[in-house]
Amino acid sequence: MSEEEQRSFYLSILTQILDTYIDRAMTGTNDNRADFQRMIKDSGKREWDHVIVYKLDRFSRDKYATAVYKKALKDNGVTLLSATECIPSTPEGIIVESLLEGMGQFYSVELSQKVRRGMKESRQKGRFMGAYLIYGYKIANKKVVIDEEKAEVIRYMYEQFAQGVVDNCFSRRARAKQGVSEAENPRVRRLCLRAVGEPLGSSPEK
Repeated sequence: MSEEEQRSFYLSILTQILDTYIDRAMTGTNDNRADFQRMIKDSGKREWDHVIVYKLDRFSRDKYATAVYKKALKDNGVTLLSATECIPSTPEGIIVESLLEGMGQFYSVELSQKVRRGMKESRQKGRFMGAYLIYGYKIANKKVVIDEEKAEVIRYMYEQFAQGVVDNCFSRRARAKQGVSEAENPRVRRLCLRAVGEPLGSSPEK
């Protein structure tokens, strides 16, 4: 349901929409959402009577957080309504609402578990998972493999460390002789600092 469709639905059952609270691309498992917290705070002004969500899991996917914030709304005279879920205003509605909230949290936890398992299996198979690729490696057939050309730079660095010649790593000129490009310099420099146990930002460039 698009935002415009939601507005049309809300106007069909309400006389006026006073405000909208939208936290885009944020999970319902986290209550640290700017507009969500603004909504809870604004409910204390008692300027409106209802909060309408597309589904209850859009309000929260944590049963504890749901109970806490629904209580906060109720104390402020505000009722939480779902636009797409039929929850009767009878004792049976309590069971239906609890089931929907439990299913929302179950779905979130199960999905997280499946994603973590999938990522772990992909890493075990040597597949690249995106984000930052460590210097000295490259991608081949979707797998992380050693980049032999850059691996020589790494081996040279550690050989120099073993011999006590640290300047050959920290020197930009020395790194350039090993084939390290200007774009790669910051990454190799960080490796140097970690290798000798110095904090990032120490040992000025030479």
